[in-house]
Amino acid sequence: MDMSRTDQGFDGDDEPVLDQYAIAVEQYTEIKAHIFHLWNTVPPVDGDHQELARFREEVLRVSNIVIPTIRGELQVVDPLSLTKIQQNIRTAALHDLEVMSEQLYNLLRSLPK
Repeated sequence: MDMSRTDQGFDGDDEPVLDQYAIAVEQYTEIKAHIFHLWNTVPPVDGDHQELARFREEVLRVSNIVIPTIRGELQVVDPLSLTKIQQNIRTAALHDLEVMSEQLYNLLRSLPK
């Protein structure tokens, strides 16, 4: 048995389902940090329109492509193949993705068109 197992996932030598879980959790962690960065770098409303357009495009990309992709990756993992801690991490990540999606939607609504 591979002893490099952690609650975050596996090292790539385990079962495909567990590797898929590990990859999805890693992607979730990365996008969570990216969304935090987006929230802290909202361009000024009266600033450069191109910068605001690029920002809007990035928020849309994360909201419409990245979050649903990660959510799908987490949902296809069979929870019964995970430890209780991993199941809790998966459940929390799915909930966080929903919350982040709503926050990005509200952020988009607050930006000028």
